[in-house]
This record gives sequence, structure tokens and C-alpha cells, in this order.
Amino acid sequence: AFRIYESHLYLYFKSIRNMSKLTVEEAVNSLHSNSNLLTLLKVIFLVSYRIGSAMIGGLPNFTGQLPYKQWSCMQNSTKCLERVEQGGISRDSFCGVGGETPLLPGLDIIWELDGHKTYAVDWNLLCKREYIGTLITSSFYMGGGISLLFASALFDMFGRVKMIRITQTLSTIFAFMMMYAPGIWYQLITRFLFGTTYFLSDIGYLIIIVELLPASLRTKAVAATLLLLNFGYLSLVLFAYIFEDRNYIAGIAAAIFLVCLYPLYVMIPESPMFLLTNKKNEVAAKAALEKLSRFYGQEKSFENIEIVEYKGNENKELKKLNLKDNLKDFIRYPVLSIQCCILVFSWFVFAWIFYGLYYNWGEFGKSIYLNYILSSCSDFISLLFIYIYLNKCKRRSLAYLDFVTALALIISLAPINVGNDTISLRQVSSLIGYIANGVVLNANYVWIQELSPTTHRGIIASLSSSSSKVGSMLAPQVGLLFAWNKTATLGIFAGASAVCGVLMLLLPETKGHDLPSQAKDVM
Repeated sequence: AFRIYESHLYLYFKSIRNMSKLTVEEAVNSLHSNSNLLTLLKVIFLVSYRIGSAMIGGLPNFTGQLPYKQWSCMQNSTKCLERVEQGGISRDSFCGVGGETPLLPGLDIIWELDGHKTYAVDWNLLCKREYIGTLITSSFYMGGGISLLFASALFDMFGRVKMIRITQTLSTIFAFMMMYAPGIWYQLITRFLFGTTYFLSDIGYLIIIVELLPASLRTKAVAATLLLLNFGYLSLVLFAYIFEDRNYIAGIAAAIFLVCLYPLYVMIPESPMFLLTNKKNEVAAKAALEKLSRFYGQEKSFENIEIVEYKGNENKELKKLNLKDNLKDFIRYPVLSIQCCILVFSWFVFAWIFYGLYYNWGEFGKSIYLNYILSSCSDFISLLFIYIYLNKCKRRSLAYLDFVTALALIISLAPINVGNDTISLRQVSSLIGYIANGVVLNANYVWIQELSPTTHRGIIASLSSSSSKVGSMLAPQVGLLFAWNKTATLGIFAGASAVCGVLMLLLPETKGHDLPSQAKDVM
């Protein structure tokens, strides 16, 4: 009888012990099962840096505006007046392409910029020097693409939140420096430096959305970042219209970055998943969880709860993260390599198409302000579809939106003259493709994090984000392709989008599944 009692007692205490064992993800989810307004406002405050990033990213659309449609002939310029009478002046005619004599500012034409300053005019970056303006725009993404190659090592070595604090602080300094733009080289260097730090902090935010926020808040956090980004684009158009010297917009963005340093330094802890998985420090992970509980308006102790990376065999040893071993896993597990390659290529294409259209809306209509207001409104529409997608749809359904993008861009190729000087068929169909591509680009942030195992999430996220920055870096050059052949450029966009749709159908469904912990857990 005593032996039976002893065995029952052993089983009882063993069951109690198993009940008090939680994975990091379960512990985070236990902190906040139902969202409330205060917590949601804290999350919005945390990611509100996106307003400033939208302003900095889109600023060259206005500070470097190419005013090929905003001029009038000098009254004493016979050459300009004759060309207008003969059927108007195109960009090629303006620049002297095809053997014609170029029109000269001050002699043949006068700019009509309503008092606004643009470095394209101040530094003569028109016609044959137009490529310099595209380099200034691209330098932002060049810095990001280079820095993200080292993102995985930096975030795994120093921690998620610590790296965000450092890079966000530097981004604030560089944004203030961008208020002053005395010349081409200064503009190139400051935008490059800002890109190196901003995109590191941006990928860090994406990681902590997965690792610090409960599953019930992740979708809302992604929606909040996109909503704030779109609000930033609209604010950019408004400020560009108000300020004669549009470089002041960089100062507004810098002030937003400065305010957003508060939650980073005061409100949120280091990622518990990083502390346990990378540092093997359960005590620090528990302390981080307790601080995180206060962020969610609770006061929860994890002293009597065992925090583990995953549930399984108790005697199973967890492998310590090592960059060299993690890279070898891409050879050991071909499925992981294939998924990574698809994500890297797809994100390059998504960013190239999205920003290729965004930076060249001036090619689709006369008013630069109307063009960018329409694109910003399209971003809000895409945000609505993203929210519906993340809550109601399977992740693999993103592939079908790639086909929608391709179809819309193909329609824009139709040689049909429908519309007026304000809105045309090509502009409407391109906006539809832009909306569909925007949904895929932004919703893919979540899918990448869900597909990647914890041990490789930094590597895959940084590689994918780096490839997207390469696409973004090449996007401003699309304007040169439009000048060469607009129809062929849109056709290339459509074909690339269709290829990505086929590739994404090969990826597994992740909605409703636990996050993979190690490479062998990848489906």
C-alpha cells in the first residue's frame, strides 16, 4: 500500500511540475490574452517611428522633384514657342534628345514651382544628369542593404532591443543632419548613413513584434505599423505643399524618432526568447517576462514557473546558437534553403515593383501632389486588405495577389486612350497593381517571421530584408527605364510578379501553427 501511495504521490508531483513548464511563446501569450485600448495605444506608440521613416523615404520625390511639366516659355524664346505650337514639348524634346537643341532655363523656359525649392533644379540634375538624382534617392536603400547583411550577427550578438536602441538613436541624429543639404555629396552621405541605421532598427522591430507581442496583438501591431506608414506618406504630401524649403520635413521626422526613443529605453525589456535561446539565461528571461507583464498592465511573477525553449524530452539538451552551425543547417535541411531562396527573391521583386511605381507616379499624371495623394489613398486600401488577410485568409493566398498585380499591370499596357488629363486608364490599372503588390509586400513581413525557425529567424529576416532593399535601391532607376520605354518596363513588372506568385505557392501554410524553434522543425 505504501509503494502504491508513493508512486501516486510521485505522479502527482510530476504532473504539477509539467503544468508549471511554459515555452517562451506560451509565457508571452499568457501575459495578454485579450487586447485592451491602453495596451494597443502603447504598441502604436512603440511603432510610431514609421511616420518619420515614410517622410524620409519619400522626401526626394519633392526635394528632388523633376519639374519637366512645371514650366512655361520665356516670352522672348522663339524656339520654345515654336515647339509648343508644333504639338507640345516632351521630355526628350526638352532635353534635346534626337538631335534637337535642348531648352535652357532662364533663356527658353522659366520654372513654375510656386516658390518651392528642389535640388534637381538647384544642382542641375535634369536630362543627362538625372541619374545623380536617382543615386541620391537610392543611397537611402544602399545603406540599408549593406547594413542588413550584418543584421543577423548583430542582433544575435548584442540582443534585439539593445540594437534597436543604438540604431534608432543614430537614425535620429542623421535625420537632424538631413535638414541641411549644401551639396550633392552631403546629401548622398547623410541619406546613406541614415539608411544603414534605420533599416537595422526596422528589422529589429519586426523581430520583436513576433518575440515580444502575444499572438493576439501581432496582427494589430503589423496593421498599426502600416497605418502609421501611410499616415506618414500623406503627411509628407501636406508638408511638401506647405514648406518652401522641404528639407525642414527631415527635422519633423527626426523629432518623431526622438520621441519614439522613450518606449525603447523605458517601457520594453530585452526579448525573453533571445535571452533563453541565444544566451541560455533562464533567470534573465524570467526578469524580462516580468517587466513585459508590466508593459501589459499586469504584475506577474515567473519565479515558480520553468521557462523552456520548447516542450519535449526533459533530458534533451538545447543546442546553443552558433552562426557557423546555423549556416550549415541550410545544407543539412534543403527545405530551409529552398524556402529562404524563395523569400529572398520574392521580397526583392515586391520591393522593386512597389517602390518603382511609388517613386515614379509623376509619370502617370500632371499634378505631383494629386499623384501622391492617390498613391497614399491606395496604401490605405491595401492596409484594409492586409488586415482582412491576416485575420481571415491563409498565408499562401498571397500568391494569388501576385497574379492580380500581374494582370493589373498587363491591363495598363493596353493602348487605349481612356481618361483625361487628371486620371487615365493606365494610372487606375497601375494603382490597382500597386495596391495588390503593397498587400503582398507588407503582409509578407509576418509570413517570413512565421516560416523562419527561432535559431535562423535573424539570418532569414536580414537576408530577405537586404534583398528587398536592393529592389528598393534599384527602384528610383525605374524612372530611367520609363524614359526609355514605359510599356516594356510595366511588362517586366507584370512578368516578375507572376513568377513570384508561382514560387510562393510552394511555401507551406503557417497560420494556426506554432512558430518553429529549430531548423528541423521547418515544414
